[in-house]
Amino acid sequence: MAYRLDRNKLMPVLLDHPVIALRWLVAGLDQLESTQRRVPRLMNRTVKEQVAELLLNEVDQYGEVHVSQAAMATLMGASRQSVNEALGKLRNEGAVDTGYRVMKVIDESKLIDIVGR
Repeated sequence: MAYRLDRNKLMPVLLDHPVIALRWLVAGLDQLESTQRRVPRLMNRTVKEQVAELLLNEVDQYGEVHVSQAAMATLMGASRQSVNEALGKLRNEGAVDTGYRVMKVIDESKLIDIVGR
């Protein structure tokens, strides 16, 4: 989920509250570092392997991933159609179940085998 913040309203708050500014900066840098670590793992992998990796990284405590196929495609730099095909293969293998903007991880061990963890 993303939020758009009005710079003219945000900057005075950050200037008045340096602790909040520092925490926000650290959180942003942590997210950037996580993304940078993910990129080499995704390079030179099939779309199916990339989708499996993304599902493993984003699965919540209920075994669900709440990301649209379009968002997954954007994150991976792939087409929505190729993501849809990869999810179809994973569904046929019994690793995931798919729905509207939610995927349910059925067999995490199959995804782990696919990504080679």
